[in-house]
Amino acid sequence: NMYEHSPLLQSIMKNIENNSSKAAIIMNGKEISYNALGKNIHKAVSILKSMNIDTHDKIILSAHKDVEFIYLYFASHILGVTNVIIDAESNQERLLYIENKIQPTYCFGYKSKNFPSIMFNEISFEEINETTDTDTNVTFSKDDIAEILFTTGTTGAPKGVCLSYNNIYSSASNINEYIGNTNNDIELLGLPICHSFGLGRIRCILLKGATIVILNNFANVRTFLKAIERYHITGFGIVPAAWAYIRKVSGTRISQYSNQIHY
Repeated sequence: NMYEHSPLLQSIMKNIENNSSKAAIIMNGKEISYNALGKNIHKAVSILKSMNIDTHDKIILSAHKDVEFIYLYFASHILGVTNVIIDAESNQERLLYIENKIQPTYCFGYKSKNFPSIMFNEISFEEINETTDTDTNVTFSKDDIAEILFTTGTTGAPKGVCLSYNNIYSSASNINEYIGNTNNDIELLGLPICHSFGLGRIRCILLKGATIVILNNFANVRTFLKAIERYHITGFGIVPAAWAYIRKVSGTRISQYSNQIHY
């Protein structure tokens, strides 16, 4: 099995096969089915290959509201490329520190002064064919590094936390079990997708074959309540301060959805 090193990818590929017409991601008002997710992940593999990005290379990914981030993230898993995820709001000093530590082959989602870089809107997913030739001679293991996240560096310099394919899979399955997620869930995410929490929620939901609606940054209470209503949201992920604000501003309106929201 070509996805043997990544149990997360294995499960997502099964969901793509079994639920092809179901919505996987809803973002910027656009619905992406599991089938389209699979196609775009394979297109992203072609894109990475055409850029000569290879196994064990490191790439930096930074995203605001860019669904291409998700395609490239999982395409990297197929090729055994290590993702270095950074917050799109990172200041220059932090960015330079991470770049120097990582020495990335490529940076996606921002313009780097020192390394080859490209914005997501400069990558054309329309014109590219999905790769069918995904066989590689390299064998990866579940213990290989899938991604690196840097700590905030509140005390001393930021530290790169290395996560293996097994780490990210185990983490997602444990969280799903704890929350009790099912494939019927439709989760609203009001967090940046390049944050460990936001990215973690994407992994959990796609692992379950459920649907994730990405608001990305918590915009305002009205947008939030509208999304709950429109997509029949069953759970949501936001930071405590945003939740306190919603409770304060929405009054009793949020309680109208108490029957449909489980977590």
